[in-house]
Amino acid sequence: MNLGENLLNWVARSQKQILFVLCGGIALFVFLAMATYWQNKKETDALTALYQGKKDPALLQKVVQDYPRQKAAAMALADIGSQQLADKNFDACAATYEKLVETIHHPYWRVLALHGAGTCWRGKKDYKKSAAFFDRAAKEPGNEAKGLSRFETLVSLQKAGDPSVQKGLEELLNAKDLPHDLREKIEEEILWLELQPAS
Repeated sequence: MNLGENLLNWVARSQKQILFVLCGGIALFVFLAMATYWQNKKETDALTALYQGKKDPALLQKVVQDYPRQKAAAMALADIGSQQLADKNFDACAATYEKLVETIHHPYWRVLALHGAGTCWRGKKDYKKSAAFFDRAAKEPGNEAKGLSRFETLVSLQKAGDPSVQKGLEELLNAKDLPHDLREKIEEEILWLELQPAS
């Protein structure tokens, strides 16, 4: 017997198994296609709801409740926090950004949420807690603006009366690849500290 005959004999003996494997493969493909379609539809629906309610806190909150696992929920929480910060509602703002920190794992959104929480706590005049959030942002993997996060940490510590801030600013000023505008902010802060009367 040659190879062709052997193959035909094997196919004849294994028809049920071959059919079972083919049906299973088709069923798996259909399931994955439907799951992908459903996920994309949910994300599209969530983004549509987000943009329809962009400036309405109640609609943004509905996006968070209705689509908690979608990226749109994180975007809605960020918008809610931003509106609360603009309204100087620091308690609600801090809670919103802290919720965003707990629910999101993407570096950009985590850094944004940590900065938002730090800013809200600074608004509440809890400078040590503010510094803790900015410090977490500075240490966050994937943070592409660690210098800015470190600067904001030092600003909060300065407001808390920490005497080591000037040294920290000078060390930060010596960092490589510091953006020009951040370098200017640091220099201004150092100058301001130097002009303060000794206590």
